[in-house]
Amino acid sequence: MRKKVVVGGLLLGLLLLIAGYFGANFQFEQQIEVANEHFKKGEFGPARVSARSALQFAVTQSKQDRANLVLARATLADQTMGEQLLENAYLALEQIGPSSPVYPDAAAERARQLLLTKIEVRGAERLLDEVKSLSPDHLETNQLLFLIYCLTNRPERADPVFWLGFRQIPADEKPNAFRQWFLSQFTRNGANRGFDTGTGIVPANREPSDDDIIQRFIAFKNSEPDEAIHYGAMASWWLFRTETKTALEILQTGQERSKTVAEEVYLSSLVHALLNQGNLEQVKLLLDQWPENERGFSYLRHLGVYQESVNERAQAVETYKKCIEIWPGPIDANVRHRLGRCLKELGQTEEAEKVAAQTEIVRSWLEDRWGLVRKAIDYLHDDEAVGVLREFFTAIGKREAVEYLTQYQAELEAKK
Repeated sequence: MRKKVVVGGLLLGLLLLIAGYFGANFQFEQQIEVANEHFKKGEFGPARVSARSALQFAVTQSKQDRANLVLARATLADQTMGEQLLENAYLALEQIGPSSPVYPDAAAERARQLLLTKIEVRGAERLLDEVKSLSPDHLETNQLLFLIYCLTNRPERADPVFWLGFRQIPADEKPNAFRQWFLSQFTRNGANRGFDTGTGIVPANREPSDDDIIQRFIAFKNSEPDEAIHYGAMASWWLFRTETKTALEILQTGQERSKTVAEEVYLSSLVHALLNQGNLEQVKLLLDQWPENERGFSYLRHLGVYQESVNERAQAVETYKKCIEIWPGPIDANVRHRLGRCLKELGQTEEAEKVAAQTEIVRSWLEDRWGLVRKAIDYLHDDEAVGVLREFFTAIGKREAVEYLTQYQAELEAKK
């Protein structure tokens, strides 16, 4: 009899534990859902209250991480919070390790704070690269990387991460996102206005100008003075203005102050400047030192120019062909012109004529009909404007844009 009582007590205790566990789990999920809803609506105070309540029912580390993530986000997004509370929230995010299922969200939030509040662009990018290695399709990571690549004058890097994230965003947000991508690829600085004014780098009441770009690059350099990318970006601005001497002076300063200069943006500007000077021996050394994992569009373009300059035209042709297959190669008139010239000099007249014909198609869109295209991107609600853009992207061979616009145009038709 006594044994039965003991067993019964144990069973009752076990049942109570199970009931308590499931009850706590139910309460946790309910409170965390409420917290997330408040956060989405910008109700940061109530979001924190619900997140703290969820913490009381968090019986696993994973659940604690989820609640702390919402709590930290609601604190960091609240402009009424004091500096110490913001710092504590950031430290809480750091406590969420790579083994946690919410680590990508926590790390992306840390990167956002580094970028927007501390202007530590390279620090944010390294953190996002770490997240991307673990979770390649993480939406917020790809969106932040897209922003960083735009801000640091790397449209060829911005393009692929944009399309990775684009398919995941809600349909009603896609037209604005598509327009932002367009600005990042076809204008000098159109995609960066919000960041420049939001961070105070450029006064909101001042008309946009090309000078905004260099002001941002200087701000980045001042925040991270030992990062070569910022000297490379600054030099690229001066190279665009054909000021090679000034660019080289900036690059020299970068070499003296940076931890390492074996970095794509810095090397690209330095090779560009040395090619302008005709210093081909040094160019060859730098091309050989270029990091293997960064040998994309910029590397191929410079390699082709070097090969052409030392009369290695057959090699230059192959390099330029690879280059125009990588975005933004299809719209780079200089690369196409050089390819056509090398083909002619090698006696490949028929192929040169084909290149020239495609180059003329691209030129006519980017020059003669550009006003029509530029206007169309601001009228994505208009079926005719979307048709113009579809024709444009078909002509230049941008498959992802054509696919989206075809789908979007069908949606507009369905709404009529």
